[in-house]
Amino acid sequence: MIMKSSTLFFLALLFNLAVLCLPTNLAGQISGTVFRDLNANGQKDNSSTFNEPFVANVTVTAYPVTGSVQTTTTDASGAYSFAGLVLPARIEFSLPNAAVYTAPFSPTSTTSVQFYSAPTTAANFGFQNPAHFSQPNPDLLTPKFLNGDPFAPGNDLANDPALFRFPNTAMGNAQSGGTPTTTLATQSQIGSTWGVAWDRKRNKVFLSAHYKRHAPLGPGETGGQIFYIDDPVGSPGTPALLMDLVADLGISVGTIETNATRQLSPTKGNASPDNNAFAAVGKVSLGDMDISDDGEFLYVVNLHDRKVYQINIAQAVGGTPNAVALPDFTDPNCANGIARPWGLGFWDGELYLGIVCSAESGGNTSDLNLIIQRFNFASSTWSTVLDVVPDWEKGDIIFGGAKYKWQGWRDDFNQYIDTGWPVHPQPVIGDIEFDAEGSMHLAVLDRLGFQTGHRNFRPFSTQLITGVTGGELLRTYKDPVTGMFTLENNAVAGPYVSGGTGNNSQTGQGGPNTLQGPGGGEFYADDHTTTNHSETTNGGLSIIKGSQRLSSVQMDPIDGQVDASGVVWFNTANGLETQEYQIFFNASTPSPDFSKQNGLGDLEFLSDPAPLEIGNRIWTDTDNDGIQDADEAGIDGIVVKLFKNGTQVGQTTTANGGQWYFNASNVTMNGAAGLEYDMDYIIRVESGDFPSGLNLTTANVGGPGQPDVRDSDAALVSGNAEIAYTTGGPGENDHTLDIGFAAAACPPVQCSGVSVTKN
Repeated sequence: MIMKSSTLFFLALLFNLAVLCLPTNLAGQISGTVFRDLNANGQKDNSSTFNEPFVANVTVTAYPVTGSVQTTTTDASGAYSFAGLVLPARIEFSLPNAAVYTAPFSPTSTTSVQFYSAPTTAANFGFQNPAHFSQPNPDLLTPKFLNGDPFAPGNDLANDPALFRFPNTAMGNAQSGGTPTTTLATQSQIGSTWGVAWDRKRNKVFLSAHYKRHAPLGPGETGGQIFYIDDPVGSPGTPALLMDLVADLGISVGTIETNATRQLSPTKGNASPDNNAFAAVGKVSLGDMDISDDGEFLYVVNLHDRKVYQINIAQAVGGTPNAVALPDFTDPNCANGIARPWGLGFWDGELYLGIVCSAESGGNTSDLNLIIQRFNFASSTWSTVLDVVPDWEKGDIIFGGAKYKWQGWRDDFNQYIDTGWPVHPQPVIGDIEFDAEGSMHLAVLDRLGFQTGHRNFRPFSTQLITGVTGGELLRTYKDPVTGMFTLENNAVAGPYVSGGTGNNSQTGQGGPNTLQGPGGGEFYADDHTTTNHSETTNGGLSIIKGSQRLSSVQMDPIDGQVDASGVVWFNTANGLETQEYQIFFNASTPSPDFSKQNGLGDLEFLSDPAPLEIGNRIWTDTDNDGIQDADEAGIDGIVVKLFKNGTQVGQTTTANGGQWYFNASNVTMNGAAGLEYDMDYIIRVESGDFPSGLNLTTANVGGPGQPDVRDSDAALVSGNAEIAYTTGGPGENDHTLDIGFAAAACPPVQCSGVSVTKN
């Protein structure tokens, strides 16, 4: 009995000692959320003016020291959890696509690889698309159209504005006491342009030529020009020609008449015939233009051959004109019409194209379609994400007149449904803008605004007419789980309900049950004026992601002010306006301006480049396998240096479990703070700063899943641990640059001095 009791006591003691020696090997739970870090501050922001969304369908994987690997995905609220996970564990987050990068490090949102030895509910992760970053109040750009010929002898419009810049805080009447505009280009420098693309990496803005009746083409007059302006925010350069698709590459943009042939007047206040342009607009020259999320390519719509062209920016800026057509979009088999593309938009590395089935071959409203197709660059294929027939009732285009639905495109003025105050709303998807959740907002313009002028000639007649457009704003909702888009219905888009309280008279403010939009209501209820017009969308769109404010070019933006054009800011959650700004007003006869006829073009924010950060972790590789295991500790107090061309430009010291980062806070070169884009650097831990008794572990071992996020990347070079690294563009953060130290001797391949290059 004594022997039995002693044995039991000894076994119990051994068990208790084993438990005490493994205090972290406990069943626990790890949970957290995943969100988009739109302002690149490393934390989830949520306020009445700025909201960063949670993200569904992000894969999260747990690698415990013991037990099985577990994988889950975030739900619609961005949440995930691991129950019963054996700790310690390494948690890895998989980025959802190639357009996004890890957010800057912060204590509340660390990197895509995290280590936990105790349960936590705060294992959060933020990622960012650098193209979605913006400071709170950047300036905006929009082109302006003007009647006349800036190249005719004795003209009076050569120096008139063709491109405006103004702040996001702009209010009032720019011509009378309100926020003033700044002119960045004149009519003789660029003529009429529509598309605007901002290259924040190279500090250039690009503009695409546009063929609009009564409005002049710029230098060259081919209709295929793309212009650029350097440093549009700081010290704007003189507008210059980037390339001409027609003259440089022989790409046809249709039959384009010169300004002189069109008989555009040298006097901007004089009417002009420009008869043949009436049927040509929307079918020749260029439409919208956009820039890829990574800033490497321009995309522009050729309205003539109905193709989207890709332009390598670096080559074009370097003096080599280039343009390659993407595969044709999927044929929607339009009834009694043709598929007409125009608007572009980008979301997470995929290009979106707005197309209308025009019903131009004798079709009617039922033959119209509003279509959005998405181009996947990996598969080089288009897919349709939205296809609707715009057969709903619209708000009154002009009060007291007849009420009209969208109509088929017409090339004969006499086929307009109203030739008095000319009205014949013909849909054009002019611009596509995405909010922070990925929902689309569409500017559906009226082609009539490109066919008619303001108190200008009727085609083939000297009768003065003023065309009245009926463009409208449309909102979609993107389901966070399925990714499917649905169009607003009776002023409701997903969880968002319009705040409009229109009185069902089909005039004035929209909202639910007003017969002014899809399903009987209009989400953007303030797309109207208090006098005369219930449909006022006239141009491009832009949005600062997270701001819940959509900027839209509108006619008569200030209530009570007519014959004007400017910008209105709308709340994307309730459809109501929050700010209005009138850029120009002119009621002369004839008018040099286009106030009710798409008088301004695309709209673009001049947002700053996203901040750039690199780094991650130095750790003790206790088993010398080159992989960061869950129970292997980080090493604090290690000095890490950054070199460019042999000169030290940064230094930091590991902390918080071996972490290190280089960013604008600790990198300086020639007085400028921060990392340079596309620049070669050396990350170095000098031999004298190695942890005592440890040597560099094996590099680039990898492992299943995401091999590069958890292995060691340094090689021995002249006795130092080095990573040769080339940065990416703005916001292309890299937190996979790890260095492991082990007790075993340095492997021969490491000791040879061969450097490991990361890019």
